[in-house]
Amino acid sequence: MKKLFSIILAVGVVLFWVGTVGAEDTKTFSIRRVWSNTLNIEPQSIIFPSSEEATKLIERKATISPEMITTEKSIEFFDFEGKSKSKINIEINQKQQKSYIKLSNDRKKLFIVTNTDTSYSFRILDTSGNTLSVKQFQHQPNISDDGDFLLVRAVESYPMESFVVYDSNGIKLWERANHKVTDAKIFDNGSVVSIEDGNNNKRNLIFLEKTGSIKWQYDNIEPLAADYTFLLKNNVLILSPNTFPSNLYAFDAQNGKLLWRQENSENIPEQISENGSLLVCEDRKGILLIDAFSGRVEGKKSGLKGMIKISSNGQFVAISNFPLKLNKDNLFVLEKNGKTIWSKRTFNKKIEKIGFVVDTQFFYTDGKTINLEKIVKTGGEK
Repeated sequence: MKKLFSIILAVGVVLFWVGTVGAEDTKTFSIRRVWSNTLNIEPQSIIFPSSEEATKLIERKATISPEMITTEKSIEFFDFEGKSKSKINIEINQKQQKSYIKLSNDRKKLFIVTNTDTSYSFRILDTSGNTLSVKQFQHQPNISDDGDFLLVRAVESYPMESFVVYDSNGIKLWERANHKVTDAKIFDNGSVVSIEDGNNNKRNLIFLEKTGSIKWQYDNIEPLAADYTFLLKNNVLILSPNTFPSNLYAFDAQNGKLLWRQENSENIPEQISENGSLLVCEDRKGILLIDAFSGRVEGKKSGLKGMIKISSNGQFVAISNFPLKLNKDNLFVLEKNGKTIWSKRTFNKKIEKIGFVVDTQFFYTDGKTINLEKIVKTGGEK
C-alpha cells in the first residue's frame, strides 16, 4: 500500500510540474476597459500624449485622456485630466484627399496642409491658433513623421527629375536636381529615400542624409513601378514597388545591407512597429505578421483587412476589419504570433479611429464614442 501511495504521489508531482511549466510558457492575455466617453463632436483625429508622457501618467496612476481632438471646424486641446485648455476655430476637412493636420513632437506647433485645384498651403500655428508661417507649394508636401522636414516635388513631369527639402519653417535646406527620380519620401531626422533611374533602364535605391549627401545606394530595384511603399523605423527600411505581385525588400538603413528579400511576393507592406521589429503585410487571404529583421513569418490571420496599428514594441496588433460583415466582429487585437487576444462587434459600425497610446493600452472610436482599453496578462494585473 505504501509503495502504491508513493507511486501515485510521484505521478502527481510530475503532472503538477508539467502543468506548471506549460502554464508559464503560455502567454494568455485579456482586455479590460479603462474608460469610455461619449463626445459631443465627431472627431476627425485624436491625439493622445506621447508614449513617454503616457507612461509617466500610468506610473502616477493617473488617467490618460486625449491631448488634442480635431473636427471639421475646430482643434481643441485638453489637459491630462480631460479638461479643455484651448480651442482653435478653423475649418479643415481631413477626409478630403491630401489635407491633414500634424502636431509637432514637442507639442508646441501645428502643421496644417490643405489643397486647392492649383496649389497646396502649408501653415504652421502655435497651440493658441496664432499663425507662425504660411507657404504655398505647387505640389503636395511630404512631411516627416516628426514634422521637422518637408519634401516637395519641383516639377510635375514624370520622372519628377528633382525635389526640394525644407525645414518645418519652410526654409529651403537642399535640392536634388537633374536626377530622374520616380518616387521619394522623407523620414525623421531629415533622411530621404529616393528611387531613381540608373543605367540600362534600371531603378536604384538612393539613401540620402539630412544634408543631401548620399549615404548608400542599392542598384536594380525590381520590378519597375510608378510609385513605391517605404517604411522606416529604428534603422529597418522596408521597400516594395507598388505592383502585384512584387518584390519585398528589407534593408539596414545604417549601411544599406540587404537583410532579406521576397521575390514575386503578394505581401503588401502596411505598417512597421516603432522599434522596427514587426512588419504587418496584407495578402489575398488576410494579414501576415513578419519579423522585420529576418523576414520570418511570425503569424497570420485570414479574413482580416482594414485599419492596422502596431504597439511600439511590436508585441500586439490592433485591426479594424473592413468592409463590415453583418453580425460579425470587426475589431481585433492579436499577439504578434497571430493569436487573437480579443475581438468585438461594434454593432455594425465602422471603427473610425484606432491606435496604441502605450504598448498595453489602445483606443478606438465608433462615431462619437471613444474607448480606452488595457491589455493584461491573465492571472496578472487586476
